[in-house]
Amino acid sequence: MNIYQLTKQAKDHRLHHRYDQAIECCQQVLKVDRDNLFALNELGLAYRKKRQYPQAIATFKRKLKIQPNDIYAMDGLPILMIKRPWMG
Repeated sequence: MNIYQLTKQAKDHRLHHRYDQAIECCQQVLKVDRDNLFALNELGLAYRKKRQYPQAIATFKRKLKIQPNDIYAMDGLPILMIKRPWMG
């Protein structure tokens, strides 16, 4: 499966609440293309939906290092940073 197919499949998995499969697809893409912005976005969203907030934050921060003005990472990151639900 090529990168395009994997990223498309990752989004499909996420939209159908199959977050583990979405994460797996994104990780496969990132093994080949470490800076794939679409895979990083899908990965961050899947982690957020699974309530794996530290991983989601780390993923969105990584995305912002690659593309500092990325609107999707800038949108998702503040929400996670303010809530910090895993900290009680």
